[in-house]
Amino acid sequence: MHCFLASCAGRPLNLTVNATAKHKLSPTFPSPPPHSTMLSMQTKLGFSNKQTLSVASMLREGVGSRKAVEPNLAQKLISEGRKLMGHFSFKTFNVTVKSDEGGKATAARKPVVICNNISHFVSEVARHRPDLRNDSLPMYTLGIDGGSGFLKVCLNIIHMTDREQEHLTKSPVMKRQSLSGSILDSGVKKLFILAVSPEVPESYNNVKSLLSLLDISSLSFTLSWDMKLSNILIGSQNHASKFPCAYCEACAPFESSGRIRTIG
Repeated sequence: MHCFLASCAGRPLNLTVNATAKHKLSPTFPSPPPHSTMLSMQTKLGFSNKQTLSVASMLREGVGSRKAVEPNLAQKLISEGRKLMGHFSFKTFNVTVKSDEGGKATAARKPVVICNNISHFVSEVARHRPDLRNDSLPMYTLGIDGGSGFLKVCLNIIHMTDREQEHLTKSPVMKRQSLSGSILDSGVKKLFILAVSPEVPESYNNVKSLLSLLDISSLSFTLSWDMKLSNILIGSQNHASKFPCAYCEACAPFESSGRIRTIG
C-alpha cells in the first residue's frame, strides 16, 4: 500500500493505492424509495406481497446494495394488510346442514368472520382510496357465493369511470379480451370479503342468517350472484324443475313466454 499527498489548487488530498477493503470508498446511493412508493406500485400493478418483495429483491441485486430499498418492507406490507382487522370480529351463527345419515337437514352452529359495521368499513376504505374521497355516489356491488366450501359475502366499491362502465356492460368473454391485466374497482383484486364461514352450504336459511348479521340496509347496492343462488334467494326450485327461471314463470321447455315474477 502506497500513500501520496496530492497538492492541488485547493486543500491537499491524501490518495491511497492498493488500499485494503476497509479503506475503500463505498459508492453513495440516492435515498431508497420509501415504503409508500413500493405500496403505490403494489396497488397500481395489482401485485401480491410476495411479488412486491420479489421486485425489492431484484432492485437490491441490480444495484448491488440492500440500501436500494427502504428496510423492513416485509413488515410494512404485513401491517398494511392488517389495517382493517379492527372492523372484523369472530362469531358463531345458526345454519342448516345435511347430516351424514340419510342426508337430513339438521341445525348446527358454525364460525364466521364478519364485518362489524359496513358503513364504518366503507368510510375507512374511502379514506385510503384517492378516487373515492371526492366521489359522493360510488357504486356498491354485493356478491354472495358458496364456492370452495365457504359461504361468502363480498363487496366491491366502484368509482364509476368510462372504463368501468364499459367493463360492466360487456360479456365475460369480451371482458377478458379487452381488459386483460387491468386492475378495476369491479375486479377480484379490489374485492372485500365482508363475511366468510366454512362448511356452510348454499341455502335460503343459511344466506338469510348470514345477511342478518350484516347491516346491509345501510348501503344502496346491486347484487351479484350465480343462477343457482338467485333461485335459492327467491325461494324457487333448482334449474332442473319445471319452473326454473328466476325472472319469469315460463315453463320448461320454454315454448312460450311466461309472466314476469314479482319479488318483494
